Amino acid sequence: MTTKQPQNILTGLHLRISPRQLSQAWILFSIFALILAGFLSLFIMLGRAPYINDWMFGTEWMRRILVVHVNLALTVSFYAFITGLFLMIPSSQTFINKRQLLSFGMALASTLVLTISGFIPIGEPILSNYVPVIDHPIFIVGLCFFALSLILTYCDERLLPNFVRYTYISEFNFPVSIIPILQSAVIILVIGVLNFLHAWVITPAELSPEVYFELVLWGGGHVLQFTNMAAGAAIWGLLFHSTTQKHFMSYRTNFILFGLYALPLFFTPFLLLEGTTTALYITGFTRYMQWGIFPVITVVTVIVIIRMIQNRTFFKLKTILSNPAYTGLVWSLFLTISGFILGAMIRGSNTMVPAHYHATLGAVTIAFMAGTYELMGYYGYPSPSWKSKKQEAIQLLIFGVGQTIFVSGLAVAGTYGLARKVFGEEQLILSPEIYVGLGLLLVGGLTAILGGILFLKNILAYIRP
Repeated sequence: MTTKQPQNILTGLHLRISPRQLSQAWILFSIFALILAGFLSLFIMLGRAPYINDWMFGTEWMRRILVVHVNLALTVSFYAFITGLFLMIPSSQTFINKRQLLSFGMALASTLVLTISGFIPIGEPILSNYVPVIDHPIFIVGLCFFALSLILTYCDERLLPNFVRYTYISEFNFPVSIIPILQSAVIILVIGVLNFLHAWVITPAELSPEVYFELVLWGGGHVLQFTNMAAGAAIWGLLFHSTTQKHFMSYRTNFILFGLYALPLFFTPFLLLEGTTTALYITGFTRYMQWGIFPVITVVTVIVIIRMIQNRTFFKLKTILSNPAYTGLVWSLFLTISGFILGAMIRGSNTMVPAHYHATLGAVTIAFMAGTYELMGYYGYPSPSWKSKKQEAIQLLIFGVGQTIFVSGLAVAGTYGLARKVFGEEQLILSPEIYVGLGLLLVGGLTAILGGILFLKNILAYIRP
């Protein structure tokens, strides 16, 4: 990464803003949302902890906090980060336009609305899969405006392939080979939003709120998991290149592979032809996710591991403790594999389900953290000190270990039948093994939160004057 003098975004707002500055703003916004979500997760863990939960607020309040936590951690943080990466794709644009600036402002305002609505007694929290909501117009409007801010940003030439342009843009400092992966992630995200819109139009409004939102958000929610894993794979390419100075796959290979990855999703609207209350809709999207993500991401995972072994950098303890790009890559791969294994072990609606998605989404999160450290050089921030790389690697190690213990706790409790989406006195604890699982959940969650705090500390060391 080359070192450039960072440009002040706040000053630039009164002048002309480059795509690099706006990309930086989206990434920092993503980090803020992730840290806030991590803070809220503390309340969620305490709401599940035996004895401690008796001192907490009621289960209704816990559900509201859970809704805000999930939307900040996944919806806002993930897609803000992807948008920041998208704006790094070279284009003919020297300065951003008013539409792109308006989109960023909409994202900030809508996120504020989403967060505040979780702390005021409006509407009923609905713990629908993938995108939980609060059944009130304020929250729904906030969610819709955030989605609109993304779509407006993606209406851009960066979505179209142009290898010649990528080759001759000197300011472009991350591997050209990952651009097709980023483009596929964004295209799939747009398809997911269109599925949400289609389902909203055709789902019967007279259904109960729980059933209504579950059906409206079911299809698009499954599609967004393709986006998450594609974005994680793009960051793997960035981290691999930083570690080895080589591409894990060529531009053409990624273009073909992730073109095949995205292609089936263009046919998902056909699953809504008979409505959202049919087996075609429910089972169809489930099968899409079960069999659509696994093949391509597994191929990429195997290729990355083989390339790392060939470069003699695989599982070297010294490298793990000193190179954040390598540490983030190793833990992200490990959590991805763990998530696939746990997904195959799901046998009902218990905490094995959140164990599965906390592993896979934790893999994406730690990749994004490691990727953020790499992006600091692109944005022109020099390394704060000679100890920085080691501190960043240790932070990622702490977060990865914490996330692994947290997932293990959920898996143990789920194996012995603990239901998901229950808190406090609603939990039916029938065996000592469930207590062990909940204990691991608390320890792992607190460790991961510590990793999140250290991540914030490390990023502030870059951007503070």
